[in-house]
Amino acid sequence: MRAVPSWDSPSFHVDFILVRKSDDDGIPGATWEAFREACMGKVSLPASITSRWVEMPLNHLPAKLFLECDVLDLGYLSDQTRKSP
Repeated sequence: MRAVPSWDSPSFHVDFILVRKSDDDGIPGATWEAFREACMGKVSLPASITSRWVEMPLNHLPAKLFLECDVLDLGYLSDQTRKSP
């Protein structure tokens, strides 16, 4: 996830990015949609914060976006090998 323009701003938007292995990973779109809905159900934001949830294949994830993101572990779903600074 990442805050736009930043977590320190008085007002910001949150992008939640669900990264999949590839476009052709064999997981149907409906399964990704159900996963996205399940993740959304685990996050509660104040009404003043807007958000967007997207899924993206790893090969489409720009390095800049990756570096701007903070890892959010929803029930041990994310990769724990990446450490936040």
